[in-house]
Amino acid sequence: EDGTTALHHATARGDAEAVSILLTAGANPRLRTQFGQTPLHFASLAKNTIIANKLILAGGHVDATDNASESALHFSTRLNDVAMVYTLMCHSASADLANLLGQTPLHIAARSAPAAITTLLIQASQNLSTTDFQGENPLH
Repeated sequence: EDGTTALHHATARGDAEAVSILLTAGANPRLRTQFGQTPLHFASLAKNTIIANKLILAGGHVDATDNASESALHFSTRLNDVAMVYTLMCHSASADLANLLGQTPLHIAARSAPAAITTLLIQASQNLSTTDFQGENPLH
């Protein structure tokens, strides 16, 4: 078994009603797959802010990281999903969490994200001078 729960599946399908039913019945929004992904990671991949809000309000950890130390904010930044980045930031997601390569969401945004995402991350970052494992700073 890979640890994927009914809540993960409903989230991946974008089935907000099923997500609500599962959460009301006591489904745990913090459970992880074998890759360390929570339902919130799945919501980010599905680009579904409605479900992301439901998961966070039900106790899902906005800064949970997977086995590669990537949060939902890393995922949504990589997917250029301005709405999800904004949603996660509204729930106080950390813009300064580094993945296994030492990259924060801002490192990812600096390479390919729309200006709106980069701006949100710069405004939220507590440390703009963070370098990744290659010594790269997101602002240079």
